[in-house]
Order: sequence, then C-alpha cells, then structure tokens
Amino acid sequence: MLFLFSNLPSIHKIDAPTIRNCERLCAEFQHFIIRSQSLKKCFLSIKGIYYQAEIMGEKVTWIVPYKFSQHVTPPSSHCLGYLLYICLSPVLGGDWL
Repeated sequence: MLFLFSNLPSIHKIDAPTIRNCERLCAEFQHFIIRSQSLKKCFLSIKGIYYQAEIMGEKVTWIVPYKFSQHVTPPSSHCLGYLLYICLSPVLGGDWL
C-alpha cells in the first residue's frame, strides 16, 4: 500500500509530509531489495509492475502502479480515514494521523 500512497497527490487527509514519508519508505525498501539481491521475479501488467522477492526465506509479492498524471477524486473522509489508519498506521506509527 505504500507504493500506492506514494503515487497519490496530496489531498484532504493525505498531506504532503505523509506522501513524502511513503516515498522515502518505498525508496528504502527498493534499496534493501537491491543490496540484498533478493529480487526473484518481475512481471509487467496493465495495473503496474509486479515484483517478487525472497526476504528472510519468505516470498513477498507487491505491485508498483505506473505513474500517470490523473485527477483523483477523493473518497469520503470517513472511508479515507479508515484506509489511512489500517494501511499506514503500522508503518508510520500512530501519531501521524
């Protein structure tokens, strides 16, 4: 979900520092994958680029969406608040919301 949030524009509840933090975490994760040489597979699809790496013996698969310039209609504040809390709270800590 970090890769998804790092591609979103700053809107309503998703402020610029949160997006910058997501971008930083994505870059750090990609750097880790490169340095550890753990990337095993990748696949191009219409949704984005799928990657699979083996991290500490576990296969991890994730998707990185393509960067298109698009107009994003923000969902309702209630739904977006839950999505932010569920997806980013464990990664960024609870005090950013």
